[in-house]
Amino acid sequence: MRSNNRLSKIHTYLFIVLCLTTAVVASVATLRKTRAASPASGTLATTGPVAPFTGTWTGTATGGSSPNGESTCVEGTNCDTFRLTVAPGDYTGKQISIKISWGIPANDYDLYIHKCPTTASTIAQCNAGPTAAQGENGGAPGTSDGAAIDPGGVVAAATDYTVHVVYFTVAPDQYQASATLESKTTATRAATYITGGMSFSPSVAVKAPVANRDGEPSNRTDVQGNHYSVGIRGFPAGVDLWYNDLRPTVNNAANPNFDAYLRNYIYRGQPDSFSPSSQADLGGDGGGDVDLAVSMPDPTNGTVPNPPTLAGSSLIAANISTFRSADIGQTFTKNNLGNCSGGACADDRQWEEFFGNSVVYLFYRTLEPAVSQVQRSTDGGL
Repeated sequence: MRSNNRLSKIHTYLFIVLCLTTAVVASVATLRKTRAASPASGTLATTGPVAPFTGTWTGTATGGSSPNGESTCVEGTNCDTFRLTVAPGDYTGKQISIKISWGIPANDYDLYIHKCPTTASTIAQCNAGPTAAQGENGGAPGTSDGAAIDPGGVVAAATDYTVHVVYFTVAPDQYQASATLESKTTATRAATYITGGMSFSPSVAVKAPVANRDGEPSNRTDVQGNHYSVGIRGFPAGVDLWYNDLRPTVNNAANPNFDAYLRNYIYRGQPDSFSPSSQADLGGDGGGDVDLAVSMPDPTNGTVPNPPTLAGSSLIAANISTFRSADIGQTFTKNNLGNCSGGACADDRQWEEFFGNSVVYLFYRTLEPAVSQVQRSTDGGL
């Protein structure tokens, strides 16, 4: 009897454990299921939401942080997904506005919208599809974000999109979302994203005569298409300048030197050199930093010099020497004595920009204690 009772108790114990295990598994499965957006999907037609979808849904993920956005988020924990089906119909002149909002300004949600590939069968596959649009994803503080889907005119077959909301840094505070059909003329913002990004031509290395290296490059292009690239050899070696011709036409005729892919750099020498006699001359009045600026159309009448003026500056800690060219960098007028104000010269990291044809603003900071300085030129930056 004891033996039978003991066996019966063991069977009863195993049965209870099995039931509890099944209940836990079922609970976890239910929990995971409810961690999608609520509702998890809906359909929008040319007439509006298709019942039972009302056009709105709510986030249900736990919250937390996903520092690298979509790539690090875990569905149901710090991101969730709503699947939106766009029904067949004529959407010409219309788009679908997606908006999310929340209550705590310190929270940060990011919004991504993906177009489901026709072969996708899961939410994960949809979220890995092309990005159709995304929110500003600008960070806290804020309480809303939005984007728009452009169905592209006539939709012949039902098309699915996923609205993927990432809880970038979120304490418990669920977002509310909506999908609304609106006229493109009343839309506040819309963007079309092409998968794969921009394409570029192969890189071309440029090199100055006798220079071992140049650093911290930058470039400017004026309104006519004259393109300038500049880099620093370092003090006291100075800076180097190159030119590319991006003008499709010159004097109303096709430009035989048009260099659309920046293949043919023309070395213009050292605009900050003291007294160069050849391209190989060393020694500049700077080389610590460099910046360029090109003249802009006059704000009153839209005119611009032909060619536009090129201005630049070259930094040495106790001086900012300036230079100016009126012939697309072939020759320069120089001010090697430089400009500084407020006592003993001491400066770092200058920037400059034109306002109209001849006014140039030069911004830089002094050394410790760091104080920002702004100077104004009325002679094209000289």
